[in-house]
Amino acid sequence: MTRPVVLSVAGSDPSGGAGLQADLKVAAAYGVHGAAVPTLLTVQDSRGVREVVSLEAGVFRRSLDVVLADLRPRAVKIGALASAEVIASLAAALAATDAPVILDTIVASSSGAPFLDEAALSVFARELVPRAVLLTPNLVEARLLLGAQEDDASALADASFRRFGVPTLVKGGHAEGDRSIDVLVDGEGEARFDAPRFDGPSPHGTGCALSMAIACELALGGPLREAIRDAKSYVSRAIARAERLGEGAPFLDFQASDERG
Repeated sequence: MTRPVVLSVAGSDPSGGAGLQADLKVAAAYGVHGAAVPTLLTVQDSRGVREVVSLEAGVFRRSLDVVLADLRPRAVKIGALASAEVIASLAAALAATDAPVILDTIVASSSGAPFLDEAALSVFARELVPRAVLLTPNLVEARLLLGAQEDDASALADASFRRFGVPTLVKGGHAEGDRSIDVLVDGEGEARFDAPRFDGPSPHGTGCALSMAIACELALGGPLREAIRDAKSYVSRAIARAERLGEGAPFLDFQASDERG
């Protein structure tokens, strides 16, 4: 049986903790074939992002077109984007695939480095969001996307679904409490997915890993809510086994997949 292909369209993290590099590790843990097209390059380490350079839109589009035509992915995960031109090219290219698109709404790095300016965010909402089967913003990203001041994940997920008509999973990693609660609002209503919140500094790349794990689950045939549940369980194990390899945030243990499901 041919392994399913899952395509990551995201930024490059040379430290290996997030972005394309993390997504390919998640794909390997799931036993799918991970393909990757970069949207931007970063200068970063475990302590944070120091510089962001967007890929030239023409090179990006040509890279994406050949991968989509040749490998025909069963799911696509989209991560960091840094220019309106790349976003528009990506939205147009996705017309060539019927693979489900998981859109990880990254507008800034966890260390605060901005990726999308106001013009790019407008193109993102208008042209890319409607092509997704799931949005996965954290609380900060959901507020920026909606222009809202809410701190409640349930209200933000509901507002996003009402505005865009796309199922929205608002991640609760930035909230308070001893449980990490992510809230989904879709056509069936609201669902909550929770896991223990671990003590200590937050590991690098948790949002990237979750959205890629959901894409892998979908590529393997799982329905959306089960895909989210099992992906969150996988990421929770990866967080529990995280280790500090540099001077900054810990790195996830991406191999924590043996018990998934």
